[in-house]
Amino acid sequence: MSQTAPSVLIAAVSAVTAAASFWFATRTARATARSSAYAVDAGAYKRAAEIYESSITSLRADLAIVRSEVRDLRAQLTEVQDQNARLLGELAAFRRE
Repeated sequence: MSQTAPSVLIAAVSAVTAAASFWFATRTARATARSSAYAVDAGAYKRAAEIYESSITSLRADLAIVRSEVRDLRAQLTEVQDQNARLLGELAAFRRE
């Protein structure tokens, strides 16, 4: 009996150690999986932010082009309106003759 007590004690300590090792390994694996997910999320967020900023920059450039075209078209419209007024004046003068 004197030899079975240490054997049982060693077996019990081994079982507790194995259970604790399994539990800690499981927790570590879960924590690693979560940190990997956070890293993936952070990378996806960074890429999305870069795409968003690039899109905003492109839209601002497009807006500047559209504004320039609007200015040009307004100037052309003013010219056409002036020509129209001049032609209407000439037509009115021609009709009076």
